[in-house]
Amino acid sequence: KKQAFALWNQLANISLSLGDYATYINCCTKFLSLIEDAIEQNEETPVEVAKLEIYEQISHLLHRYYPENVINYLDVLVENAELSGGDKRVKNLSNIMVQSCLLSGDYNHALEYIGKVISRTPASSFNPVNKDFNLGYYLTNLVVIEIYFNLGKLEECIDLGDEIFKFIKTTDIKMFLPQDFSPKRFKELLKETQILVSIARIIQLKQNTVEKFQELMTFYSEDKVVFEILIEIYNLLAGNFDNFNQNIQNLQNKSENLDSQTKAFCLIYKLIYFIQSQQWNEAGNTAHVAKKFAAERKLHQISLFLDLVIGFSYNKIGNIKKAKQIYYDVLKLSAEKGLMNITILNWYLLAEMEFEQNNINVAHGILNKAMATVEKE
Repeated sequence: KKQAFALWNQLANISLSLGDYATYINCCTKFLSLIEDAIEQNEETPVEVAKLEIYEQISHLLHRYYPENVINYLDVLVENAELSGGDKRVKNLSNIMVQSCLLSGDYNHALEYIGKVISRTPASSFNPVNKDFNLGYYLTNLVVIEIYFNLGKLEECIDLGDEIFKFIKTTDIKMFLPQDFSPKRFKELLKETQILVSIARIIQLKQNTVEKFQELMTFYSEDKVVFEILIEIYNLLAGNFDNFNQNIQNLQNKSENLDSQTKAFCLIYKLIYFIQSQQWNEAGNTAHVAKKFAAERKLHQISLFLDLVIGFSYNKIGNIKKAKQIYYDVLKLSAEKGLMNITILNWYLLAEMEFEQNNINVAHGILNKAMATVEKE
C-alpha cells in the first residue's frame, strides 16, 4: 500500500505540473484513501496533519475549477481552524468556501460560511465618506445580496441592496476602489449585484420599481440596456402589454451586441408574452435558448426557472411524463442548493399537474408540504 500511495502521489504531482486538474484530483482521491496505511503512527507528520495539508493544497488549487469537489475538504479545514481559534484563518478559508459554493450554486452552504466571515469582520457604515467605512465589510455584503436572492429571501435582498447602494449615486466610486480593480470593473461588479436586487423587486412587484430603475439607468447611462429590458419585464408582469410588438423589435435590433445575461432577459421578456398568450411551443423553445445564455453566466436560479417553464410547456401540450421528469429533476437540484423560490414554484406546478390528472390526494399532499416549508422559512 505504501508503494501504491507513493505512485498515486507521484501521478498527482505530474498531473498538476501538466495542468491536468481533473486527473490531479482523481489521483489525490486515490492516495488519500491509502494515507492511513502509508504513514506510520510514529512518523514526524501525523496522518491527520498530512490530510489537512493535502486538503488545503487541493482547495486552494481547485476551488475555481472543481468547486463541488473541494467543499467537503474546506468543511474539514474550517472546522479545524475554528477549533484552533484562528479567526484570520477561518475567514480566509470561509471566503474560499463561499466562492466554491457560489460557483456550484450551493447557497445554503454559502449563507452559513459568509456568516462566519461577517461575524469576524467589524460592522461598519456603508457610506464610503464615513470614517468607519470598511471596504471588506462592504464587499462581503455584496455577496450576501447574491446569496439572499438565490435563497429566495427577496425582502432581505431588497432591504440590504437599498442600504448598500443608497450612497453610490452621490459618491465617486474611485474613492473606495478595491485593490487591482479599475473603476469600470468595479462599476460592473456593482451593476451585477444591482441587477439581482432589481429582479427581486420585479418578482415582488414593488410599487417603486419603475422609479428605482430610472435611477439605475441614469447611473449606468453608458450601459443601461439591461435595466431597460428589466423595466419592460416588470410592465409585462404588471399586465401592461402596450407596445409589446414595438418593444420586441427594439430588443431584437439590440440583441446582437448584448452580453449573454442581457440576451437571457430579452428572451424572458418574449417568454412571458408567450405564456400569457398560451403559445406553449414558442414558450418552451424560447426558454430552452434563454437557459443556454443564463447557464453561461452561472445564473443558477434563472436556469432552473427556465427548466420549469420547459416542463410547464410540455405539460400544456400533453406530454405529462416529460413534464413530470423535468419537475422532479429540478426539485432535487433546487432542494439540494437551497433555491427556495424554485422549490416552492416547483411544488405548485407539480400539485397543479396532479390536480389536472385528478390525483387530488397527491396534489393535496404536495401543497401541504409546500405550506409547511413556507411557514418554517
